[in-house]
Amino acid sequence: DNYIVGAGDQLAISVYGGVSSYNESFTISEDGYIDVYGIGKIFLKGLTFDNARRLLRQRYSSYINLANSKFDVSLVYSKSIKVNIVGEVFDPGSYNISSINTAFNALAAAGGPNDLGSVRNITVKRAGNVVTTLDIYKFLMDPSATDDTYLSTNDYIVVAPIGKVVEVLGEVKRPFKYELLPEESLEDLFKYAGGLKPTAYTRTIKVNRYSNNENVIIDLNLDSLRLKGSKFELLDGDLITITRIPEIIDNIVTIEGAVRIPGSYELMEGIRISDLIDKAKGLNYEA
Repeated sequence: DNYIVGAGDQLAISVYGGVSSYNESFTISEDGYIDVYGIGKIFLKGLTFDNARRLLRQRYSSYINLANSKFDVSLVYSKSIKVNIVGEVFDPGSYNISSINTAFNALAAAGGPNDLGSVRNITVKRAGNVVTTLDIYKFLMDPSATDDTYLSTNDYIVVAPIGKVVEVLGEVKRPFKYELLPEESLEDLFKYAGGLKPTAYTRTIKVNRYSNNENVIIDLNLDSLRLKGSKFELLDGDLITITRIPEIIDNIVTIEGAVRIPGSYELMEGIRISDLIDKAKGLNYEA
């Protein structure tokens, strides 16, 4: 519905299912019109497909009885456009593509962002103005998200240099390097990394950081940060390490000897020896 119709697009217009029947195809002329018998010229160039369909229905209703009829407009053939893909991509240049392609499709034609290119700051420019900014993470994190940014001839797709990159290792589901936007925090990093594993030790998180020609380590208590609602600012090049919870069990008590089920049990506050014997199903005949 957001596709921009223009010269060279071929539209099929149909009316069916009611008192009227109609089926014709039209190619939009260089000056942006279709010429319909009985109606005259209709200017469509530059309209979204949805708005073009509404205008056509309005104009056709003065010529054809649309009562109880289905009115349908479909794109039979899409025009070819030239788009310019520049910045940090593998194969920058100008490309002739079908206008039905979205900005992401066009970006793929240039090989996508290179190792120095941002995947979070990709702009589409038209006549010198930014039409939209694309963020690939948005589509990775939300499978229902769709790219409905259709292009016009002479549009520019500009891939900016990569921004702040932070690596996270250890007890996260997807340890990797991630590009973060300036306002994003530790919690955003964990979200992109698939979240913390149940085994993540959150009382001490290690941050390796290059600062003033030194490699320093910062210890963070994630539990405390979350409790206070505080945010820790991440810097480009930071390395975050989430360690595993120690295997040592703290709340444990062990009973052995002449009991029916010797072993380890939960050490609860106020537990007595008699309670522990009960948990072990009592003394056996040797006691």
